[in-house]
Amino acid sequence: MNLKYLWVYSAADEATVAWHERLLRRRQARGYDVRNFCNTPLAMNRRWLPFPELDQRWRQGDSFLMQMYSDLTKTLEDRNVLILYNGANLHPEFVRSIRSVLKVYTCGDPESAHILSEPLAPAFDIHFVNQMSEVERFKSWGLSKVKFMPLGSIATEDDVCDVSDYQIRDKSARSIPIILCCEYSPWRREKLDVLSRSFPEAFIAGKGWPRGIISNEEMQVRYKASRIGWNIHNSTGFNFRTYELAAHGVMQLCDNKSDLPCIFNVGREVVGFDSLAECIELTRYYLAHPAEQQEIAVTGWRRWRADYTPDAVWERLTKDIEAEFVLRRQDVVVTKQEVFHIELKLRRHVRAVRPREMIRHLIRCGLDRFPRIKDALRRVRHLLVAQVCNKP
Repeated sequence: MNLKYLWVYSAADEATVAWHERLLRRRQARGYDVRNFCNTPLAMNRRWLPFPELDQRWRQGDSFLMQMYSDLTKTLEDRNVLILYNGANLHPEFVRSIRSVLKVYTCGDPESAHILSEPLAPAFDIHFVNQMSEVERFKSWGLSKVKFMPLGSIATEDDVCDVSDYQIRDKSARSIPIILCCEYSPWRREKLDVLSRSFPEAFIAGKGWPRGIISNEEMQVRYKASRIGWNIHNSTGFNFRTYELAAHGVMQLCDNKSDLPCIFNVGREVVGFDSLAECIELTRYYLAHPAEQQEIAVTGWRRWRADYTPDAVWERLTKDIEAEFVLRRQDVVVTKQEVFHIELKLRRHVRAVRPREMIRHLIRCGLDRFPRIKDALRRVRHLLVAQVCNKP
């Protein structure tokens, strides 16, 4: 099935934009008809907006948001499928105005669910979540077409073309015993302090650490030279690091042990732990048993090559989307006429909301300039509230 895709993504920096553009070229080279659109433009400071702020901007007819939606609408012409990657910045009312495409939502951030996924996801047709624990949460919102989709790695096969079975087992190539590249964040600081004190030989980098942030290029070089990698998550679920360590041939010691079997064979492709004491014990064990550590690292790397490269995850995603198209028995595209009507709705929305917001702004400014009037109105309001509350 030759579907036409629009990949809409959030990017906080130019490096992430470049990564998505690189993936676009790989997908197009494999024969897919796909376009990219970044929904965090420079005019919006490359931010994904929590829903309260997104909703406020929508209700105010924010010029930057409306321009981004207008640009996105033009890009939609002749597409069959819209995929929102990262699950942010598309207001549900705008999404519902788009009728002729299959609207796909992908996300998986448990900490941000109430200000990201919960208000946005219902406007989409099908949902792919990156964390197994989020499947039931999405279903609890009344969404029926919810499926787990692994996040996959940032690294492509080209990035790790020098990693091999031999390189992983070569002690001279793997001179770093333990590696951890993550932020020294408050919610996991206690665990990180214990690990760093227990293993001073570990290479640790990231925001808040003495070594500081290292570039992606240096991180890849360090991973390829490492034997064991710790992975400590913020809460539940799996981050990019879960797949990056496997991609670079590093044996991973990962928390969230209960969910690990969803993506790896625990004990053969990855090692999980439930407590910090268990992590320390396992780290010491595998440092003392390099043959076992190397075998797990090689097996995990092979699993990544089979299932978790960016290309493999894309193939899995599009296969499921095509299956949904078969069930729906539809093959419609966004026409020029629909693009015109969506943009017309945006203009009408702006014309409807901006006069109200302008009046509110003028009133607020006026009250700020005349504090006596503001205080008098506040006293009147308090008196009215008191009278209502004292009524029998």
